[in-house]
Amino acid sequence: MKIKMLEEAKGSPDGVTVKIYEAKKEYNMPSSLGKVFVEQMKVGVEVKSKVIEIEVPEKVKIQTPEKVKVKTPEKVVKKEAKPKRKTGRRRKE
Repeated sequence: MKIKMLEEAKGSPDGVTVKIYEAKKEYNMPSSLGKVFVEQMKVGVEVKSKVIEIEVPEKVKIQTPEKVKVKTPEKVVKKEAKPKRKTGRRRKE
């Protein structure tokens, strides 16, 4: 939020640091602090931003290649061999 200060005032944009806002200067500040200066303290006014219109041609062509080739390295995954299970009957000791 952009505010033009009418009078000098102190305020904290982050809730920790106190800053002095000088009269007749414009400041960008969080909307919560700007509303306090404008609505409650009445020491500032909100500066409206200007809207700029740009003409865009109706037909805009974007050229892209038909085929895109991407080279990626092949990943080789080695599987660890599992120990073989013993089959058969157990011997009595």
